[in-house]
Amino acid sequence: MVLSRRIAGRCLLWFKRMKKLERMIDLKREKMGMFIANACTEIESLWEELIVGEDERNDFTAFADDEHTQDLLSQHEHEIAHLKAEVRFKMLLLTSIKRYMVICEEHKELERVTGDQTRLLGMSGDEIPADCSGKRSWERGPRKRSLSLSNSYCHRCLHGSKRTDELYSMLNSLLL
Repeated sequence: MVLSRRIAGRCLLWFKRMKKLERMIDLKREKMGMFIANACTEIESLWEELIVGEDERNDFTAFADDEHTQDLLSQHEHEIAHLKAEVRFKMLLLTSIKRYMVICEEHKELERVTGDQTRLLGMSGDEIPADCSGKRSWERGPRKRSLSLSNSYCHRCLHGSKRTDELYSMLNSLLL
């Protein structure tokens, strides 16, 4: 009797697990399109990161398949794993290429800006930066010495007064 209860309990537990497994398989079948769409967006982002051309993208024919099956999902997952491994392998090269592309864009922007003849026409004298006009910096006159600059001479003091003052007073006393 106890043995039959154990077997019945095991059968019941097995039956519940099978029902749960069937529900999960049905849910997976329902959401298969969403899983494949997520895999496609991840593949596209990896292609962008690897700077893959259209010809190489077209080589992966499963990307354009509309029939959502488990086999298609496994092909997408395999391609994602392959692309991630390729990204890890080519990381140094990719960073150098991206840095080069940024430099090229900055160079094009600089050429475009320097070729613009009207870039300084709209500015008045106050709007022109001081670096652009040497005359404006000359008109300002020499910079005033700050207190910190005059305090830097304190290390040249002798008995609390500046050495230059001592020398001038000695020179004046000799001349008079």
